[in-house]
Parts: sequence; structure tokens; C-alpha cells
Amino acid sequence: MTKKDIKEKINQLLDLASRTQILTLNSDTVERAYEAYIWSLCKQAVEEAGGHAVLTGIKSGAAPREIVLRGSPGSMASTMQDFCYINCQLEKKEFEIHVDVQYEGSSGASHEIDVSIYDHVSAEAVRSNGGLPRSSKLIMAIECKFYMSSVPSAALGRGFVGLVRDYPGTRLNAFVSNKASKNLNKYFTNKSNIEPFTDLEPGQTAAADRFVRIIEQALRKWSQ
Repeated sequence: MTKKDIKEKINQLLDLASRTQILTLNSDTVERAYEAYIWSLCKQAVEEAGGHAVLTGIKSGAAPREIVLRGSPGSMASTMQDFCYINCQLEKKEFEIHVDVQYEGSSGASHEIDVSIYDHVSAEAVRSNGGLPRSSKLIMAIECKFYMSSVPSAALGRGFVGLVRDYPGTRLNAFVSNKASKNLNKYFTNKSNIEPFTDLEPGQTAAADRFVRIIEQALRKWSQ
């Protein structure tokens, strides 16, 4: 699976061609493309749950012509470019899906989350007032790892487990990768606070469907 293949999957999921929108990855790497792919699957999960999910530019608003995604961890409030997020509503809940945003954990330390789902009202306050979004309103945290040759090790899993301890209020924490070592899979077997998806190769329908289903179910439960 190449970067071009992943970007084609993103274009399909977001239906960019029919909307005459274009995707811009500030860091045009396979790793950032994989994050954008997982972000796009989250949008699909919201829609399959019966919700609304709208691509939104921080400066241009709904349906921006260019879908700009960060190339490195950054501020949710940044207007250096028209950074895109997904504005969502499910039942009476309003929330947003972001890529590569920094959050403040319960310890006060800041951390990057590859793909995150965050309360809309709190996000609006961050955009108005600046500062880091606080973990108390973080709904889901998703770590994304894509490897072309090497395999993610158990050390990456331990790092993510340590990270989510600083976000005690999340409804779901997911570790997503296109492959994994046997040790990493074993490590996750007794981690009740982590949902692992270690075979989510873009184009593998069964793995993508499972991810979407789990995200959808978690969102439905939270929104009730």
C-alpha cells in the first residue's frame, strides 16, 4: 500500500472529487496520509451512527475548497492555515474530529493525539481564547502507526498506555496500525482501556469495517 493508494482511499471516503475539494497534507508522507485515512473512517462512523459530519475549515467554515491537514502537532486554535476538522452532531451531542492536535492532560503536561474526538463547545472556547484543549472534554484518543517494512513493537503500546493515563475521562482509546509484532498483540490482550486495531491496512475491508463499527457503537452509547 503506497501513499498514493492511501490518498485515493481518503478521496473516496470523503467524496472529494464530486465536491471539487482537494486534500493537502502539509507533511506529504505515508504516515500522515494514514492518520488522514483513520480520520476519514471516523467521519464514516459518525454518519453510519445516524449523525452529521461536515468538513470544516477553521477560517473558511463548512465545506472548504481545500482540506488542509497539519504536518506536525499543533494548536487547535491555529489560523496559520485553514486547517480542517470535522464538525459533528449525533442526537443532542456536538463534537469534532481532529488530526495532530496537542492537548493538556490531567497532569498539566501537553501531548499530541494523532486523531481525536473532542467536545464542540469546548473546542469553540479554545478557538476563541487560545490555549490547549483540556482532557476533561476529550471523548476519544486514537494513536496511528503505519509501517512499510519494520513492525510496531510492544514499546509503542506501552507508550500509548502511559499517555492515556493522562486522559482519564475518554470514552474510547484506540491503537491503530497496519501491522504489529506478536509481542505488541500479546501486550494488548489484557489492556481493557485500549481497543487495538493492529491489522488496519487501507483497502482491507474487514479491518476497516470493524474499526468503523467499534467507533460507531462507542459514539451511540455516549450520545444517549
